[in-house]
Amino acid sequence: MFLLSDEQVLRQVEQGTIRINPFEKKQLLSTCYYFRLGQHVTVRHRSGNEIVDLMRTSATVEPGELTIIRSYESFELSESHMGLLGATTRLGVEKSLLLLHGPTIDPSYQGPLDLALLNVGQTNVELTFQMSIGKIHFLNIADSGLAKDHRIVTLQARIERMASEARE
Repeated sequence: MFLLSDEQVLRQVEQGTIRINPFEKKQLLSTCYYFRLGQHVTVRHRSGNEIVDLMRTSATVEPGELTIIRSYESFELSESHMGLLGATTRLGVEKSLLLLHGPTIDPSYQGPLDLALLNVGQTNVELTFQMSIGKIHFLNIADSGLAKDHRIVTLQARIERMASEARE
């Protein structure tokens, strides 16, 4: 198992073993790909849920509020690749937002990422369409024995189910 460099990720994207749609090379840095906030979010206000179309307006997240989000990009990984998720430093340090997510994108995963943001700060935070919210470090797991083991269970699947239920 090894971490892919930007050049290796780019090569895998070109070969189709890692798919990122839409892929933008400027989001690819030395060891990770920065993913962005998608079009719709569900802000869980104390008074009830608010679904916001970020292409029309920004969303305001008050201190203590949870927001269900989806990544702008969709990802498709082969059996030989997995991703490790993390928040951007700016998200936590400058915006006081905590990105809630499972630790991995499993091998053979297909689709956008369903996640949550929690405002742990003292002030309101504005969410905008395509703002950077997280990063993915891609791993080649072909020789690790994990590539064929689909019993790997992560919190990502649970978060995706919760996000889907929140949208309904």
